Amino acid sequence: MAFRYLILLFAFFLIEKTYSQKIQKCLFEVIYNHRHVYDTSNEIKSYNRDYLLQVGPEYSYFLPFKKIFSDKANATQKNLANDDTKIITVVGQPSLIFENKVFLKEQVLLFSDKMISYERLGFQDYLVQTETPKISWTIMNESKNILDFNCQRAECKFGGREYVVWFTNELPISSGPWKFCGLPGLILEVSDKNGHITFKATEIKKQSFDKYIVVDTYKPVTLLEKNFRELKSKFERDPINISQSQLSSKTNLYSIVFIDLNGAKLVGKEAVENIKVNSKYVINNPIMRLK
Repeated sequence: MAFRYLILLFAFFLIEKTYSQKIQKCLFEVIYNHRHVYDTSNEIKSYNRDYLLQVGPEYSYFLPFKKIFSDKANATQKNLANDDTKIITVVGQPSLIFENKVFLKEQVLLFSDKMISYERLGFQDYLVQTETPKISWTIMNESKNILDFNCQRAECKFGGREYVVWFTNELPISSGPWKFCGLPGLILEVSDKNGHITFKATEIKKQSFDKYIVVDTYKPVTLLEKNFRELKSKFERDPINISQSQLSSKTNLYSIVFIDLNGAKLVGKEAVENIKVNSKYVINNPIMRLK
């Protein structure tokens, strides 16, 4: 028992050093459904995906909740990749899992004074630290009920868009989905005024047992925001060769898996062809419109 306790303490020490922040208990979790119309020339071109917000005493953590896989993949394909976009090794050989570039893959840690974003490109995690977004809010007198919480309307401009959000003072946490924060209560619903970007809370789970917020990343490389954007753009143009270059010269990719917009896992030549097509696709309605 004592030995197991020492191992647990050592594990928490490693985790805390890795993420350079105090490990905190999760007070409650919120599941959001996110919809993004990524092509305004054809509003059918959109996707829905669930995301998770874990709320602690001093920060919140936003990340993809479930990977959306369909039944198209057969049993053999399912053995090649699990539900995480992590490195998978088969007899020491890594597999590359590449999701359609339109998906929001960013993980966000929101503090009162800083924001840390994580994203994996190929086999490498990256970290970008910036200031917490300073969003100028206009709070309105309108109200509505969401998941049995009384919510109030607020409006803002952020990331090149105009947004309407609904927040609740009954959960006095200044956070919300993705990078939305700064209101006197938790944000449960977000929509830009064109309806192209939405986040809607579908479930709130208060923790009845001790659960800790642990960031799902491994030895991230810290970059400036501008440098990461440039690197990501380069990666999305040639993900296979760049991923291969991240490995040692004696290590080859064991397999390549592509996750399409329907959530299906494609492997082999089909995956490679779809990645090539996806790498050339230009998103004309990105979630964040840069100045």
